[in-house]
Amino acid sequence: MKKGIILVLAICIGLAIDAKANTNKPHSSADQLRKEVAAHFKGQDLSFLEKNVEVVKVSFLINAKNELVISNVEGEDVSACDYVKTTLNFKHVDFAPVKQLARYAVEIRLVK
Repeated sequence: MKKGIILVLAICIGLAIDAKANTNKPHSSADQLRKEVAAHFKGQDLSFLEKNVEVVKVSFLINAKNELVISNVEGEDVSACDYVKTTLNFKHVDFAPVKQLARYAVEIRLVK
């Protein structure tokens, strides 16, 4: 009986230590996707922008080939919206979607 109690106690302690070790909060998948999409605009020539900063909201799906399929682009500057759509449409991403053909939306800041 004494060995059984010690064994149960040891298992409980082992599970508690393991559960505590996994409390680190991983990066949210939406944040990872936003960073990957925004990386397509690093180092690009944005001199055509009317303002110094343009915010564009992009709605898209990820197809079976892990490509972005742009469905909607919203923003104040039409040329910025067109640029974002042509730059991102059918670009490959490493993000693995949880659900096939789920709709995603991210905001992109374009800085001149």
